[in-house]
Amino acid sequence: MKYLDPKADLTFKKILGNHPARLISLLNALLPLSDDEQIHEIEYLPTELVPELEGLQQVLGLCKC
Repeated sequence: MKYLDPKADLTFKKILGNHPARLISLLNALLPLSDDEQIHEIEYLPTELVPELEGLQQVLGLCKC
């Protein structure tokens, strides 16, 4: 049986992207943190950060009316 490589970006996102408890557990296990410094909560940020440009709103049809 062939397994997916967990170090690949897509596989990593599938394993940990929708499971914040798993990611918190992994980070706490890997990072040398004391009990007071343990991670309890994470926030996922968008992977694609598209800048807002003043003059481009009408060109792209993104009218803020």
